[in-house]
Amino acid sequence: MYLVMIWKIQKYLKDNHFECWQKLGSPHLIKNNSISGGGKFLHFLKNGHNDLDDDYLSKISARCWIIYKFASVSFVFLTVVVIYAFNYL
Repeated sequence: MYLVMIWKIQKYLKDNHFECWQKLGSPHLIKNNSISGGGKFLHFLKNGHNDLDDDYLSKISARCWIIYKFASVSFVFLTVVVIYAFNYL
């Protein structure tokens, strides 16, 4: 679901806010994907979309940011649980 939302945001930016899409490094889900580009895109998801004054983009970016935070916390939690479990085997 997260990847579909990322794809939708990137496509929407390319189609409707081309200049912003270029400033983000012309992000794409597969090609032209880098750590610095990912960082720019995450910053955009967090609060960069507010500058564009686009209700649809704000709504989908906020949802995507929430999913990203939840997935990150879940990943860290599960990693700690697995490490803790293997220490007691």
